[in-house]
Amino acid sequence: MSDLRAIDSLQLHADAERVPVPDHGDLRALRESLRENGQEDPIDITADGVILDGRTRWALLRELGAESIHVRVVDIPEGQQAGYMVDRAVARRHLTTHQKRALNALLSVQIVEVDTHPKTGEERRIGMGQSQRAEKLGVSRDAVKDWDKEGGAKAPPSTTPTHYRTSEGKVQPIHPDRKPSETQRRATPRPEPLRKARAIPYWSRQFSTWCRGARPEDRDFLRRIDREVHAALDRNGIACERENAS
Repeated sequence: MSDLRAIDSLQLHADAERVPVPDHGDLRALRESLRENGQEDPIDITADGVILDGRTRWALLRELGAESIHVRVVDIPEGQQAGYMVDRAVARRHLTTHQKRALNALLSVQIVEVDTHPKTGEERRIGMGQSQRAEKLGVSRDAVKDWDKEGGAKAPPSTTPTHYRTSEGKVQPIHPDRKPSETQRRATPRPEPLRKARAIPYWSRQFSTWCRGARPEDRDFLRRIDREVHAALDRNGIACERENAS
């Protein structure tokens, strides 16, 4: 059942600008439909006259000079109004990845309810987890996780959710402490410390013997190789006995 309200008596929701509008082609088609056929479906508003769904039709009808508009009053708690706006946007038209990402940003800062911890009395601002947002937007949880990492303009910490409610009804922190437990630390093998290579005197002596047995015209070349090899060993902290190659 719909009512008739003065079109200028309504106002947009505070988060209305964060809900993507239809693309240019759909917008043009909707304008022509409203001009020729008038308003066919009512828009959804709260009891206070805040538009939750249908802001594009409301704006186009104002442009076309309409003075009244058909509305349907819905009773949606304030903490769930953004979720309702997203649901209607997803159900009404095909959304691009960019548009779904914008809706995820809106849902990520939406506080659905506020309660207190039963033991500590700490206030918990309960929002929506990544799995819940993924289901609402029709995407994978990995996609939502990537969007959250990319971030963007972030709301103040005091106005963002701190917890979410699982499908079983349990309240979990959105950013739980990821520090490993004592059992996990003991079970995790420690990396082996880096050790310097052992001295290789046998190789050194063999090379020195080779230098002494070489032809006189080759000794300078072999001594130069010997110096370069030992210099490289020294730079890498490898001890090696060195004998006189003369």
